[in-house]
Amino acid sequence: MPTESTVYTDLDLSFIPHPITKNPRVLKNEQAVAQALKRIVSTNHGEVPFEYFKGGDIRTLLFENTDGITTFLLKDKIQRAIDKYEERVKILNIDVTHEDNDCFISIEFEVIAINRFGSVSFNLNRIR
Repeated sequence: MPTESTVYTDLDLSFIPHPITKNPRVLKNEQAVAQALKRIVSTNHGEVPFEYFKGGDIRTLLFENTDGITTFLLKDKIQRAIDKYEERVKILNIDVTHEDNDCFISIEFEVIAINRFGSVSFNLNRIR
């Protein structure tokens, strides 16, 4: 049965202060996990010291032709990175769409410990 207590917390990486207290905002439960998923997926290999292969390394596919194979490879890299580095979630759906030089990624997940659902969406831009 879901609990109402806070299980997972993380600082909001946008570092926008709370309007009243001026303290950094704290993300809780599915919001904290969503931020962690986005961070894992958007991290390239070699960006984490002493853990060369940590991350989704999906930017390597941004300069490929956008077809069904590239979409499949993106979904596969995202799924593998989350399965390996984020144990708190069960992935329900990964949606990858391409438009011009942009790649839009949407991930739906369930936080296992608290039985809550969440989603995270973000764009990856290809800049030449």
